[in-house]
Amino acid sequence: MAILAVMVTMLFAAFSQASRAWLLAENRVETFTQARAALDLLSRELSQAITTSNISFLGSTTNVAFIAPISTTPSDLVDLEEVVYQWSGTNLVRRVTPFSAGSAWDFYSFPQTWPAKNTFSTAVVADNVVLLEFSYVYTNGATETFWNSNSTTVLPGPYWSGIRSSSLAATPGAMTNRPPAGVEITLGTIDSRAMTRLLAIAPNGTNVSPAMVGPYTNALKQATKYFTTFVP
Repeated sequence: MAILAVMVTMLFAAFSQASRAWLLAENRVETFTQARAALDLLSRELSQAITTSNISFLGSTTNVAFIAPISTTPSDLVDLEEVVYQWSGTNLVRRVTPFSAGSAWDFYSFPQTWPAKNTFSTAVVADNVVLLEFSYVYTNGATETFWNSNSTTVLPGPYWSGIRSSSLAATPGAMTNRPPAGVEITLGTIDSRAMTRLLAIAPNGTNVSPAMVGPYTNALKQATKYFTTFVP
């Protein structure tokens, strides 16, 4: 019986370690696959952005909106579309609006709420996103946390309230009628199991009780994987 107990204990330890290793690898594959797919799509469409005196490029730390020649479905022909990427706090959301005859994109028709008014297609590009940061680069290498190619004024509305005009005042015309020379994107994601554990600590995903701030922060730090790419 003693020998059998020792053997069972050893087998249990081996299987437990193998199970943990399997789950760790599975979580890593899930995180890397989703982040790579999201960054590939975002990079491909950002690289095609068009900016003129009549077509704007607008970006903040967690949102970016632009016009690009893309297709909404595999069977469609490529056409100019309004593309918006937004971070919801837990997901990376992609919104697409085509130009239709007799009407204009949200930016021209509804500048106060753009890009919230009309949306042809909305899809979650990546789940369990806990961090999204855009950094906009000038031709001289300087960086900004926002970009507004339309004017030197601050645009109102809930999505772009963080856009300032202080840097524009210091460098008049630096952003006018042009996209940034490059966009650096940082994406922080966690796996679905880690998100379940975090939601158990903070059920609504935002307000954490004072007693659970430490456990929540530690769990988030340990689970988050960061990915960075640069789009010229």
